Amino acid sequence: MKKIIVYILFVLSAVSNIKAQTNTEIQQLLEKYLSASTDYEKMDYSFKIATCCENIDTVMLFSQRALYYAQNLKDSTIWAQCYGYMAWAYYYKNEFETSMKFLQKELDMAKRIGDKKILAKALLHTANNCNVLNRQSEAVKYYKQAIKIYLELEDSIKVAEIYRQMGDNSKDLYLYGVAFNNYKSAISIDVVASNNIGLAYDYACLAELLVSNFEENYENQDFREVETAKRYADSVPILLKDYHADGELSKIINGRYNKAATMINLLFYKRSLKEHKNPNTQYLRDAEKFMKAFRAYADELRFLENRRIAEVFEMEILLLKGETYRAVTKAEHLKANIGGSLSLGTSAMIYKVSSDIYAFLGDYTKAYEDSKNYILIRNKFANQKSLLVTADFRSDLKTEEAIDRVMVENEKEAALQNEKLRFQQTVIFLVGFIVFCLVVAMFFIIKALKLKKESVTLLNEKNQRLSQQQQELLSLQSVITEQRTTVEKANIEMYQSINYAKHIQQAVMSSPEDVKNVFPDSFVYYLPKDIVSGDFYYVTRNSGYDIMVIADCTGHGVPGGFLSMLGLSAIKELLKNPEIDIAPGIILDMMRDYIKSALSNDEIYLDSISNDIDDESFSTADGMDMSICALDQDNYKLRFAGAYQSAYIVRDGEVIRLKGDRMPVGRHINERPNFTTQYLDVQKGDMIYMQSDGIESQIGYTGTKFMTKRLKEFFINNYKRPCQEQRDTIAQILEDWMFGAIQVDDLSLAGIRVG
Repeated sequence: MKKIIVYILFVLSAVSNIKAQTNTEIQQLLEKYLSASTDYEKMDYSFKIATCCENIDTVMLFSQRALYYAQNLKDSTIWAQCYGYMAWAYYYKNEFETSMKFLQKELDMAKRIGDKKILAKALLHTANNCNVLNRQSEAVKYYKQAIKIYLELEDSIKVAEIYRQMGDNSKDLYLYGVAFNNYKSAISIDVVASNNIGLAYDYACLAELLVSNFEENYENQDFREVETAKRYADSVPILLKDYHADGELSKIINGRYNKAATMINLLFYKRSLKEHKNPNTQYLRDAEKFMKAFRAYADELRFLENRRIAEVFEMEILLLKGETYRAVTKAEHLKANIGGSLSLGTSAMIYKVSSDIYAFLGDYTKAYEDSKNYILIRNKFANQKSLLVTADFRSDLKTEEAIDRVMVENEKEAALQNEKLRFQQTVIFLVGFIVFCLVVAMFFIIKALKLKKESVTLLNEKNQRLSQQQQELLSLQSVITEQRTTVEKANIEMYQSINYAKHIQQAVMSSPEDVKNVFPDSFVYYLPKDIVSGDFYYVTRNSGYDIMVIADCTGHGVPGGFLSMLGLSAIKELLKNPEIDIAPGIILDMMRDYIKSALSNDEIYLDSISNDIDDESFSTADGMDMSICALDQDNYKLRFAGAYQSAYIVRDGEVIRLKGDRMPVGRHINERPNFTTQYLDVQKGDMIYMQSDGIESQIGYTGTKFMTKRLKEFFINNYKRPCQEQRDTIAQILEDWMFGAIQVDDLSLAGIRVG
């Protein structure tokens, strides 16, 4: 009895979900399912309903039923695909982690049965899920596996689709050059395959990419890039004209098209506002029209991410229309909903536009807070960029010249289609105009005098409104220009201030001449990550010993610069009397006491800035790593002490490592009472190397770290060469290693030859 009740409830639920659909095929399948007599027939019909239905709840319901019968009948193929459709349903419900679990089941099942088509589709869907969850590195791995299988299956359409997805992945990380290459690879494949709907998708993506790149580098870009984006966007409706507008793929392409068109029209309006006293308001109206179409598409397909992007566009449009109260309300609503599955790129967009709104209103405190949040979110991309700019994203299916030729041909075809469309519109317009003239003539015969009077009155009122709107727009343009000038001035002053701090820091540190005076045969390679540095070095003579100090403070940039100044002041104070002999380990002990005392109140300070600075950058363990070498060059004696730093002696092709203590100059959980001073004999011609950990930690363009092994290879291969040549060599090695990758830390290396 219980099974009968459950079955009846299931059927009623299915009918209630499907009755709103007008698709005759689904209704027929449901009737066949209800009249099926065997488990095999029930599995077949329930799976077909899940396959062709667009209602998410119905897909979930019949996927579960098909899975039940497939497990009973041990039909592994249907079994695996049911997992995929259930994952699809959870994806469109924005339950991405649950979707990933079912995709993993589909992957495992497809591998077990060896079905390449199911496996490739599951890999592609898993990569898309990873993108939504901001796990781009995993997404690339799954995309590569899917491309390999689709190439084996000779499915070029799917390969183009994956390149398009990889382009989206790169664009979301602001890797516009990589994204551009991926989109062009997709175009080359779709052109060869004569896949017009895929080509429309490619053009919509490329238009969005070009205008996004223009906005990212607004002050340095040629506006012709936006004109090019418009040509790509205008090609999309022409390529879609022969396809059903209600298909899901057409809806997605139109969504991308409407998004790109909104951005393009906003940029045209801003240029018009900047260059002319009477801006073309048609651009703003078109932008609002495309924005509403983009938002409707996001609502229909339940794409929360795109819904938020549409609302960001709405914020900009409200600001340009002068509806500042609504713009502020929308901004606060969006900021309150940042988080969850919302991507970092969209979150950054929300803070950026909100900052512009508050800057326009003159609320610079809130504008600064939003701008700071925008910068913090953007900085989170840095590590992902350095890991993702690899050959994984590269594509060379067609040369750039070949793709350009295809674009010219498509533009010619689009021009012909536009010409035909304009002719048809002209004919329709003429017929309509004749009919309209007849109706208007009859109306004027009856109401001629009255209409004339009303028309004059209406015309005067419209002229007054237009004049008032023009005055308001001119006033708005003046305010925006003034606010931009203020922000630019503040940025210049901040840069000048930090640059002056750099000169102060360099003045406090030992100069190259100081180093040569103490160690005639030596070199120092020193490359800060930012304007000011968290690394510093210092040389002096003390009681018969020539002393070299290398230190790496917590953090870099301004925070690291402050700590480095604190460390330099302390080391100079400790070694100011050249007659007092202080062992390196004792110097580190005294430095640690000084730093702990100087930073005794940093918990209070941290509480006040915890919302602004990452916890990893400021902690109660702030201090510095440091190593000190004291060399008696007359008697060939060396004293060494290190705090989380090591030094190296290279002699006769062998590298001898001098390990420092595993605790910093500052507070530490495993702190020991004293640092250790090591006493060693050295020989004439030995090379002593000291460095911070920046070189070993530097990530190259391949995405891997430099590591200690490569540094030792440099020591062995170059220790006999003159010191200046060694410095030039390590500089060139690191430049080649990074090859455009982001410098992740300050870089310091000192070399001393025993004379």
